[in-house]
Amino acid sequence: MEKDKFTLIPLVDSESNMHMQLNTYPRSDAIITIPETKNEINLLTYNIFLRPPLIKTNKNDHKNSRVEEFIKTVHNFDIICLQEAFGLWNKRKQKLVKMAQKQGFVYFKECPNPPMFSTYPLDGGLITLSRYPIVDSEFGHYPYSILADSAAYKGVLYTKINVNDNFLHVFTTHTQATHGNKFDPETFITRGDQLLSFRQFLDKMMAKYYTKGDVVILCGDFNVNARQPNFSLSGIEEDYVPLKLYPSLAQDGYCNEYENMKAILSRNNEDQITDLVYESLGFFPPTFGVSRIGKDGREEPDEVILTHAVDYCTNLCLDYIFQLTPKFGRKKEFELSDSKTLKKSSILRVKPKSSRVEPFYVKHPKVTQLSDHLGLATTIEIVPFPEMEQLKSDR
Repeated sequence: MEKDKFTLIPLVDSESNMHMQLNTYPRSDAIITIPETKNEINLLTYNIFLRPPLIKTNKNDHKNSRVEEFIKTVHNFDIICLQEAFGLWNKRKQKLVKMAQKQGFVYFKECPNPPMFSTYPLDGGLITLSRYPIVDSEFGHYPYSILADSAAYKGVLYTKINVNDNFLHVFTTHTQATHGNKFDPETFITRGDQLLSFRQFLDKMMAKYYTKGDVVILCGDFNVNARQPNFSLSGIEEDYVPLKLYPSLAQDGYCNEYENMKAILSRNNEDQITDLVYESLGFFPPTFGVSRIGKDGREEPDEVILTHAVDYCTNLCLDYIFQLTPKFGRKKEFELSDSKTLKKSSILRVKPKSSRVEPFYVKHPKVTQLSDHLGLATTIEIVPFPEMEQLKSDR
């Protein structure tokens, strides 16, 4: 495959418009506390950048300090989905779980260790912490990864969480990365295959655990850059499997990887899929390689201790929270004669415009942020079950 045939198409936004979106989250000396309420639960997804010992980006990843600082923030959340929380040769992950449990995160699930005699030295780095009971959980392994990612047993971690006798289905993942901001077509092909595997696993879990009216969340570090998603298909058409399923994804020899991702996860929009952060903010916020406008008016990297220099000011949007509504699970399709449904005293719903960026700035002598990524959060409401007349009017 000839890499010189692989080109990127710049965003439609002008350079000046892009800079208007930089430094969207003003630096603060304190972490903002989200008011606690029994009618709302706050869900966080975060690539915590907690790699095994001896692995570091610059002089020091300050892993111990970052774990301790992160634990000081968990009271703001009720469900936490972490990526790059590797457990092999790494007691910090166990420390994080124990400290979180002391703050009320009694329930947790993590991806399994790789099979014995496999080629994977690392687990998948996924963990979900919850204040609410996790009643079921499974892990779906991706068929393969490449480059440095091939060391990890990557996949999707699924948890079914009971919130006041309502169920929240949470899928979290960390897909194939395109390393060093070098656009290698092989990583796009691999990521496409992994997303197809994600959807197959999702179908399996939904058939097994989903009931009409439940809320489904897909979150994590998808490594798909929505701020510059278009790439040339020249030379890779035969290898990019999503095109075989959804030929309409290709337009004039190019693909939009962000739209591809949504099409794959929603089975070509057969299900409804909503990018909750985009819906709230109206733009794709950078979550990696974030820049800001300095005092002298120039663009500068927001974080330099954990981030590699090649990634400074790249402003990639790689992390997402999606809500998926299956075609058979929309409100208008509630059966009014369903006695189990009518006995519910409440239902769950994503609070409109509540999704947000959590930068995790800290005032600390060693680090300014808790990861090389920014976190994303959303709020899910526990609301009284709609009255019968409202249900009828929605039909």
